Amino acid sequence: QGLVLPGVGSFADAMTTMNELGQTQAIKERVAQGAPFLGICLGMQLCLERGDEGCAEGQEMEGLGLMRGRIVRMPALAADGSKFKVPHVGWNSVELAAAGNPLFAGVEDGSYFYFTHSYICECSDAADVAGITCAALCQRAAPRSGLWLPVPPGEVLGRWHEGAGQLRAHRRGGMGVILVPAIDILGGRAVRLKKGDYAQVTVYNEDAVAQAAAFEAAGAERVHIVDLDGARDGAPTNMELIKRMVAQLSCEVEVGGGIRSMEAIQRYVDAGVRRVVLGSALVKDRSFALEAAREFGPVIVAGVDAKDGIVATEGWLDTADGVPQEELIGELEAMGIRHLVYTDIARDGMQTGLDAQAYAAMARAFPGVRVTASGGLASLQDLRNLVATGAPLDGAITGRAIYEGVFTVEEGIACIREEEARRAAAGC
Repeated sequence: QGLVLPGVGSFADAMTTMNELGQTQAIKERVAQGAPFLGICLGMQLCLERGDEGCAEGQEMEGLGLMRGRIVRMPALAADGSKFKVPHVGWNSVELAAAGNPLFAGVEDGSYFYFTHSYICECSDAADVAGITCAALCQRAAPRSGLWLPVPPGEVLGRWHEGAGQLRAHRRGGMGVILVPAIDILGGRAVRLKKGDYAQVTVYNEDAVAQAAAFEAAGAERVHIVDLDGARDGAPTNMELIKRMVAQLSCEVEVGGGIRSMEAIQRYVDAGVRRVVLGSALVKDRSFALEAAREFGPVIVAGVDAKDGIVATEGWLDTADGVPQEELIGELEAMGIRHLVYTDIARDGMQTGLDAQAYAAMARAFPGVRVTASGGLASLQDLRNLVATGAPLDGAITGRAIYEGVFTVEEGIACIREEEARRAAAGC
């Protein structure tokens, strides 16, 4: 259905090897036939006509030539005299130069992306550029340089922190539900609580790290981790265990529970956690939530847990603040938080089935927020119902249904894909 070209290394070495293996001509032929094409990192750079990385001074290597332009080493000084450290590593805001590309679905102009590179694109055709970063540097290097995201036949994605989500968007036309297995950690063990009650605990695996590895091996693209000790105690109690977990995984890791400081967020991000969930702090400390949203951007996920429409805090033990869920979510959207994990506590761990239409209505009411459904997912039919809504939901978190053998991770993923294929065939 399409081609994905990831890459790490040198432009010249990569093209030499691809030419020797016959891959260059094969790629050109498929793209000419109209196949969607996605180039990532070095794979993006290879799409251009030529590049000088890995070549002798004054020489260049011919690229795939799918787009006009060249790859050159990033200059240390921009046109305005500002300095750039090379290699360039860090967060940059991106100016969206084109609208409608599904890879930018739900991404606002000026959003922050994470970069790790020493070479940049010099674009010969401004119409091919959909995103620009480091404007002063671009003015020195070329009239329009930056992220390349032209429309088919060459959809190209620069390397940024949410690559896994964008691959899903590329595959599914900009939206799609993924199955997210959950690991709730209490005393180092993988457990589940019944209705959020710490007195009603079921232990499913004495080794939470091994459980996460098993989920990834089964095909999980993201694992949702909750530090229940931290949620109750107000501090990330199991951080060291979670760091060991992240070190062993390559899938996306989402962590919440007891995260109440910028220092805690930074430590998780440094450890490789892709998404950090803030829960009680969203209600108890709005200034902290706002600071976190400004500093860490799309890394921050709002964890909104509610009973009967009222937000619960402190590990689901407290609803005394009486904040309606819609009010809080609206405020979070205004802060710039773009990801939401919503948990219906009354259904969580009960396997009573989730209310797909309620999650769909929330996603449509807050179009700037990607909603992940959590709480009560009890069967494959629940997954079908979520996909069938057609709402731009990001994922569906489940724990007990998998642990107790109602369905496996593999079966859940296959079910989602089958329903997506059915809807596509029906023209939905």
